[in-house]
Amino acid sequence: MHKRYSAFYLISVTGTAFSGILAFGFIQMGGLAGFTPWRWIFIMEGLLTCLIACIGFGLLINFPDENRLSWKFLSKEETAFVVARISRDRDDASQEVRFNLKEYVKPALDAKVWGFGLLFFIEASELLTTPPYVFAGIFMLIQGWLGDKYRMRAPFIIWNSIQAIIGLAILGWVTVPGVQYFGVFLVTSGSNANIPAVLTYQANNIRGQLKRTFCSASIITMGGIGGVAGSLVFRSQDAPKYLPGVYACIAANIVSVVVIGIMTPYFAVCNRRASKGSMVIEELVGFKYTL
Repeated sequence: MHKRYSAFYLISVTGTAFSGILAFGFIQMGGLAGFTPWRWIFIMEGLLTCLIACIGFGLLINFPDENRLSWKFLSKEETAFVVARISRDRDDASQEVRFNLKEYVKPALDAKVWGFGLLFFIEASELLTTPPYVFAGIFMLIQGWLGDKYRMRAPFIIWNSIQAIIGLAILGWVTVPGVQYFGVFLVTSGSNANIPAVLTYQANNIRGQLKRTFCSASIITMGGIGGVAGSLVFRSQDAPKYLPGVYACIAANIVSVVVIGIMTPYFAVCNRRASKGSMVIEELVGFKYTL
């Protein structure tokens, strides 16, 4: 079944742009207390993250449930509508689930969970250039709209990965500044657009509250590890072309294409079997993977 997740794209666009603005501001603090600009970026963004997390803990609303209205965010009628849509979509909105460690770690045996995580690891490792965020934001919104319209995710992830490979090749081996800047556009828009695309691809193809909890933790963890890996492949001794880093990013995008090339045909086969009634996907009759 199809699920509309344009919010992922909108959040990614605003987050990417705001992050760039904040980073630019924090760079101006370079030299204060003897810290270099990049240290101030980590210090200030870390402090802001902790502050917002504390505020969010008290302000976040409950999961839509007819018996738990909070902050008057939704009326009873609106809540019932949301619950009905989620139930129709994946039938896990109204389940009363108590935490069970065995059930929580059970998704670790599902290969596609780690496929989603690997994709997010790769995308997070590539977001270390200074990008033209406006173009990337527009690009992401267009893809979000098209993805919802045509009910597809994988083709966009493949497109973005190939686009990023082309951009990386331009950055690595072209010496004309204007053409190199064009390559930055390709890399930045492709890598940024794949973040919400991968998150949505995962969210579309799993169900169950405990499984979603596990998958959210696994994909964000792998994304964080990817960020660390990405910060290590571009070394100062490789200047001015930084070819080892370029090679690493190209390889990462090739892995993305390979992972999608494995998962999507598998999902298609499962969908056909589900249509024939010979298979039940995600323990819900009628549920189908989003390709």
